Amino acid sequence: GKVYDIAYKNEVCKKVVSGGMSVPQISKETGISEQTLYQWVQRYRKSGETAFAGSGHVLLENEETVD
Repeated sequence: GKVYDIAYKNEVCKKVVSGGMSVPQISKETGISEQTLYQWVQRYRKSGETAFAGSGHVLLENEETVD
């Protein structure tokens, strides 16, 4: 699977939350599954910029790696 860094996830989530892009649009553009994107956005809405901080190199199931 591919690992995406925190800055990238925040960037993607910002686009969705601000209404700039929809999850399906981003999914098509990036190749990241909608399911994964929805998980990121859910975490982002709950915790904001800190949503992905502290995960470091620890892989959380279905979240840090994308197949």
